[in-house]
Amino acid sequence: MIKRLSILLTLVLITANLAAQQYGNEWINFSQKHYKISIPNTGLYRIDYNTLINSGIPVSSINPKNFQVFIKGQEQYININDESDNVFNTTDYIEFYAKKNDASFDSTAYTTITRVPNPYIALFNDTNYAYLTWNSSISNKRVQRETDINFTGYTAANYFYTEKIEAYKANYSLGTTFLSVISDPRYMLGEGYGKIIHRGEFKQTNFSNLNVYSSSSLPVYIKTSYSGASESNVSGVTYDHQIKLEFLDNSNNTVTLNDTTFFGINQLFIEKQITSNQLQNTSQITVNSIDNPFFATIPVAVHSTNVHYISLKYPQIPDLSNSSEHLFYVNNATFGSKAFLDIQNVNIGASQVILYDLTNHKYITTVASGNNVKALIPNSSSQKECFLTTTANINTVTTLVPVNQTGFFVNYNTSNPDSAFLIVTHKSLQSQANLYKQYRETSLGGSNHVIMADVDELYDQFAYGNTKNPLAIKNFCKYLSDALVVPPKYLLLIGKSIQNTEVRANANYWNACKVPTFGNPSSDNALTAGIHGANSITPFIPVGRISAKNGLDVTNYLDKVKEHEGTSINGLASPLPPLDWHKRILHFSGGEDIQQQQAFQSYLDVFGNIIEDTLYGARIFPFQKTTSAPIQITVSDSIEQLIDYGCSLITFFGHGSTTGFDQAIDNPNAYNNQGKYPLFLANSCYSGNIHLPDANSTSEVFTLIQNKGSIGFLASSSAGVVNTLFNFSKDFYTTIASETYYKGIGDAIKSASKKTSTIGDQLQHITSLEMTLEGDPSIRLNAFPKPDYEITNSSVYFNTTTHPDSIGINIVIKNNAKAILDTFIVSIEHYLPNGDSTTYFKQIKAPMNKDTLSFFVEKDYTKHVGLNHFYVRIDSYYEINEMAETNNTTNGYVDLFIPGGDVTPVFPYQYAIVPNTPQITLKATTADPFAASAAYRIQLDTNDTFVNPINTTVINSVGGLIQWTVNLPFTDSTVYFWRITKDSILPTDYTNWKESSFQVYNTKTGWGQSHFHQFKNDQYRFVKFNRPARKFEFSNTYSSIACRNGFHHVIPWTSINYSINGFVRHLHPCAVFSGWSIAIIDAISAEPRENLPPVGITPEGNCHCYNRPLYAYDFGVSGFCGNTPNWQQDLYNLLDSAPNGSKILAYSNQNHLSSGFSAGLKSQFESFGSSFISNSNLVGDTIPIIIYGTKGMSSGQAHEVVGSSPNSIIYLEDSIKTNWNNGYILSEIIGPSTKWNSLHWRQQSLESPNKDSLFLKIIRIKANGTKDTLQTVFPKDSTDIYDLANYVDASIYPKMQLIAFMRDNVYTTPAQLKKWQVYFDPIPECAINPQQGFTNSATLQALQEGDNLIVHLPIQNIGTVPFTDSLLVTYWIEDAQRVIHPLPYKLKANPFVPNQVIIDTIKFNTFNANGIGQFAGFNYLWVDVNPENHAKYQLEQYHFNNVARIGFNVSKDNINPLLDVTFDGTHILNGDIISSKPHVLVTLKDENKYLALNDTSNFKVFIKSPNQASEKRIFFSNALQFTPAQLPNNSCKIEWRPEFAEDGKYKMIVQAVDRSSNVSGATDYNIQFEIINKQTITEVLNYPNPFSTSTRFVFTLTGNEIPDIFTIQIMTITGKVVREITKTELGNLHIGRNITEYAWDGKDEYGDKLANGVYLYKVITRSNGQSIEKRQTDADSFFKKGIGKMVIMR
Repeated sequence: MIKRLSILLTLVLITANLAAQQYGNEWINFSQKHYKISIPNTGLYRIDYNTLINSGIPVSSINPKNFQVFIKGQEQYININDESDNVFNTTDYIEFYAKKNDASFDSTAYTTITRVPNPYIALFNDTNYAYLTWNSSISNKRVQRETDINFTGYTAANYFYTEKIEAYKANYSLGTTFLSVISDPRYMLGEGYGKIIHRGEFKQTNFSNLNVYSSSSLPVYIKTSYSGASESNVSGVTYDHQIKLEFLDNSNNTVTLNDTTFFGINQLFIEKQITSNQLQNTSQITVNSIDNPFFATIPVAVHSTNVHYISLKYPQIPDLSNSSEHLFYVNNATFGSKAFLDIQNVNIGASQVILYDLTNHKYITTVASGNNVKALIPNSSSQKECFLTTTANINTVTTLVPVNQTGFFVNYNTSNPDSAFLIVTHKSLQSQANLYKQYRETSLGGSNHVIMADVDELYDQFAYGNTKNPLAIKNFCKYLSDALVVPPKYLLLIGKSIQNTEVRANANYWNACKVPTFGNPSSDNALTAGIHGANSITPFIPVGRISAKNGLDVTNYLDKVKEHEGTSINGLASPLPPLDWHKRILHFSGGEDIQQQQAFQSYLDVFGNIIEDTLYGARIFPFQKTTSAPIQITVSDSIEQLIDYGCSLITFFGHGSTTGFDQAIDNPNAYNNQGKYPLFLANSCYSGNIHLPDANSTSEVFTLIQNKGSIGFLASSSAGVVNTLFNFSKDFYTTIASETYYKGIGDAIKSASKKTSTIGDQLQHITSLEMTLEGDPSIRLNAFPKPDYEITNSSVYFNTTTHPDSIGINIVIKNNAKAILDTFIVSIEHYLPNGDSTTYFKQIKAPMNKDTLSFFVEKDYTKHVGLNHFYVRIDSYYEINEMAETNNTTNGYVDLFIPGGDVTPVFPYQYAIVPNTPQITLKATTADPFAASAAYRIQLDTNDTFVNPINTTVINSVGGLIQWTVNLPFTDSTVYFWRITKDSILPTDYTNWKESSFQVYNTKTGWGQSHFHQFKNDQYRFVKFNRPARKFEFSNTYSSIACRNGFHHVIPWTSINYSINGFVRHLHPCAVFSGWSIAIIDAISAEPRENLPPVGITPEGNCHCYNRPLYAYDFGVSGFCGNTPNWQQDLYNLLDSAPNGSKILAYSNQNHLSSGFSAGLKSQFESFGSSFISNSNLVGDTIPIIIYGTKGMSSGQAHEVVGSSPNSIIYLEDSIKTNWNNGYILSEIIGPSTKWNSLHWRQQSLESPNKDSLFLKIIRIKANGTKDTLQTVFPKDSTDIYDLANYVDASIYPKMQLIAFMRDNVYTTPAQLKKWQVYFDPIPECAINPQQGFTNSATLQALQEGDNLIVHLPIQNIGTVPFTDSLLVTYWIEDAQRVIHPLPYKLKANPFVPNQVIIDTIKFNTFNANGIGQFAGFNYLWVDVNPENHAKYQLEQYHFNNVARIGFNVSKDNINPLLDVTFDGTHILNGDIISSKPHVLVTLKDENKYLALNDTSNFKVFIKSPNQASEKRIFFSNALQFTPAQLPNNSCKIEWRPEFAEDGKYKMIVQAVDRSSNVSGATDYNIQFEIINKQTITEVLNYPNPFSTSTRFVFTLTGNEIPDIFTIQIMTITGKVVREITKTELGNLHIGRNITEYAWDGKDEYGDKLANGVYLYKVITRSNGQSIEKRQTDADSFFKKGIGKMVIMR
């Protein structure tokens, strides 16, 4: 028992030492150099002087006592020859004993076990390593020399103990297995190397040449370790293994030492003791798996036993049987202090004997005589392990490898970079990995603290040199996680990995595995699971891998990462803006049957519901499999389009393998999605197994492909279980939409693993560990810190048909970034055709992804007919902090054309001055140039009442130009008014008069208002146009003022405001938390004082939270501008600045806090009439208040409204009156002009004496609308300016306005403006006039997709002057989806003279207009003649009549094309045999005569060979030839001449679409055929048989050649040939099933009918001179020696 305990103590000490080494680098002194020594075998190792010198070790400066040797972190006891002189001489050496690698270090890889199943076979590497170093100590560990060789008085020991061990490595057991294929990637109970036996099998070991000492009954120890493997789901049995440990005793009897039964997975260590006299010199020990009938119902294959090792420790006589090396165990001497060994038959030869007491670290001096060796070994506290060898066996160390090439270990904790980004790579990838490191350290790369480690360095520092051992990476991560204040945040492995067991078994795989993974099956997550207090399921540091085999793989992926994160490959850097594809997610569900398909789709629906909400706000595109065939081409095309457009996540749920899925989406070459790389999440089997040695997994293919594919791929590395995959992915979706939003993919994986770890299911834990990320774990998906709301012009569209009396306005608002719960205001500015405008405000919920705001406004035919402009702004009040604000508005206007007969006068233009003439042609144009024919009424008069018009007419005309030539009966200088409307005929018609006026004067041209009625549309400021009195007056009016207030929890913030005349002037206080809003209103103008930007604290001390003027000042404790501690003093200053007589409106925001006001601030409130503030302490600060008063009032005179409680909603209504004594009149816009000539104006005072003050200014207007006011003032006595061009240059200022300023401080009556006139040179005017020859091919015939639209568009110069430059005409198409497609513009040659008509022709194809798109559906062709915003724009009087919209409808091509496939010119049936070198002809024909089939992308061809698991696409190459269609014959073809070398059954699938994506049938062309390369022929049958009129011949040919000779001889029953039918007569023959074109009519060689009866026939075939082999079929029974029978029966 004592001896046994000593052995166990040794094992315990080893385990304890390893446990004490938490990380594996505790033994390292980073200031010392270390040299690595390979230990491939157990034995004695010696380092000589030359090896030290050749390795660069400065031996001369090192005291040999300073040397140390470490193995597995333990300093070894070494023997240095003659170190006592403190000099390492040339004959000196370092000697130490070392064992080859075992599983002692690997034990730390296991989870929840107490004993390694096979301690003798390492999991990863058989080679051990030692490290040589030196320090300054002279007390390092040394072997003691025992020199006693005086054997006198000692009795030689009769025996020592020897241990024989048979450790097995033939098989690897995975421990617990589920469903036969699923096991835990963690090293678990029973996992390891051994020899697997099944029921009824045994493992037997014969230990021979034992030299057993059997003279007495000494103890013998037999040990074995074995593990049971079993299906975990077997039920109904209490045990399923029965294992016996047996040995053959010295009487040849089988003795059972142990008989064990157990169930399922178990790991057993069996140790039994017998006596030495029972042993034979050849001992047979057996582990036997009993075939118990009790196990009959349990499958043999899944219930096995893995025998790990068998050992025998026994007493051996001291005889080595001519061996030169032996490891043995020596007991203490019974008598005396030393054990005397006299060992016989040692093979010494010419060598010297060396003996070590390894237990006590002693060198034992020996005496050799012949083959005998004598030695004295001192007693100790336990049995001593000894090693005897000879100098011939010494392992001479010839190479010392400096660690890390420098000899120094890297101290990864020196820089102490918190939140480090870890990269582990391989030397061969170091250069490219360093580029990755550098990028990750940049700001766009994340500004990371990157620690990059060479995996070989990690093997040395954290795995004792144990190459390919993943514990090196695990301990590295554990070390930094424990050492750094903030643990590392990501681990990126750069390098290909291969499953551990494959690497260990194959030298090629060993070299190919650059950075190892963990476990079997493999799990990168397990590398950081269980460290730093984490559970063994959750990766403490999120892990990802780039499975690079070479540097190009790394740089390809790095380029994709840079694009994904906003840095282009050429190095240009900019943050990636949020785009709508970031919110797109594609869902694919597979399944073998309808039940699975529905179930998988339901799981994806759950994911979708999670991710569509905050914070991700995704838009889901689902695709459900409905067949076991490859995906339908219509779906396939839409998938390609979606992936090419971009999506952030693609999730698959279905069946899969390492190379694909049961939906054909697994070929990244099919996509062109550069810069828009998604994460791929595959809920399937093996898709994430990136640890394959000989093939790339789907994960690697998608992620490592250049410029396409995915940015990452997350999938299981092993078999998947539906419910556990669902649980993990559901939690993954939950976390990327919540706590790990704006974090890396790895963070989401970690979070999902942590959530699923709480499920008490080992299968769930396995799934979480095996979900492997190919890619960088720091990559973010749709991760933006703020929302980003966007509209475009195409986002705004209109509905004028649902409600004919209304305009439906629809605004599609997208959020391309973070989805939050909030609301904002949308403003829609509507600019009417007549120049008026109105604004609509709508409050909406902020969209998660995309939402549509829809509402209707009443259609006013008097205002809305014609071209309406809309300008939309979302989040109008900047309520939400966004990524960008620049995409919150439309780009200019979105136009809506409302057709109608509305008509506008254009010549003479409004207020025109024209030369005096007795007759004039009045011209008007319709708002819609294509308006239907209608009656138009026109009137002429000398005032605007038209009570008794001078002349009236009605003209019937279609749209375009309406003209009326009329006499002008009055004298020169007369002002004429004229108006036009669509004539009212039906009661439902409306009358909408459009009026204009002009003056005839001498020979002048220009603009003027000389009649009082002409001033009516001018702008007035504090001046009123009093029509009845025909005079101008100062305008003093009452305005209403109203205010509503309350607390936010009672009243919406949008309802807290004040308004003047119903128009809200201040909404939503900026200081929302306890304070006041103050409006100061001017006593004269009744206008509130403007509070100007910028955003923030203003000079007045108030908070300004909008980038626009406000009309109140907000003060308070805190708000949008943060805390404002001095707000009460700032409020005091503002109130003090208000002039006497000013109106002041004050209302509280939440708590008014006036009880704490200073006396001075309270007095300021009293200064505009408040009495409440001084007494507010009687009521408290928590009620709403409104105060309206006048600065200078006494306390108590103000209008005050006070709430009764915090829940009160209060209102104040009052008024304010203006008191104007000055103002101005602003003319309408004058011009455009090419030259300004003169200005003339007249005025008159109403009083005498004249107290009026009056002067005139000119406002100059540039072509872009910019205005500036001429500083020259023209007083009332300067009424004629003849050099106007000196003041206004028409080339810079083509337009102007006049403004007359008036003041009368005495009578408060303004001067009366009688006229103002400007003479100038006019500009041209053109209009679209369909009356002059408009044609539209779309109205002549229905347009088919692909047909051309041809439009002839007349443009007429309707003015009085020519266009001097070429006229620009632009076109664009607004398609059915409201997308704008510009067309090439045109230039029409100058000059374009008055009354000239230009007819422009526009022609484009409706399928692809100049390469811009397809136009099926209802579209609009827009035309803009002389567009205003173009550089070629020429000044023109009006522009509304230059714009037209032409609708056209294109019928979509929805007729399916016809697909035809022949093999060697024949249509085959399913299962037919064809030639192994066939000519395959695929023809596609389409009825559309416009859209030629001329693109190879219209086809997809798939082929499945006999040994392929799935169909593979055949791409166009030299073997696949395409012939495009030549219209009008719209038929194309593919010719393919494959060579099928492999016999067997093939499947071919052809998918085709026409140019409009119509598929070639409801299902794909799907045919199975058989290839037989050998040339054979079946027996030839005739059909029908019997026959009366004719019969044909049926047979099957195989191979790839048609016989040269094919002759059918027809004979009588006597053998006479009556007819011989040759190959030429038979017609076309082909490989496969043949029915001849030729039909024999039953006539002989001479054409005579043969008689009824039985006839014989035989077939003669030859090819290349050889007879063709007959192929056996069921028809052979009808033939005898190749002769068949046929019957003629007429």
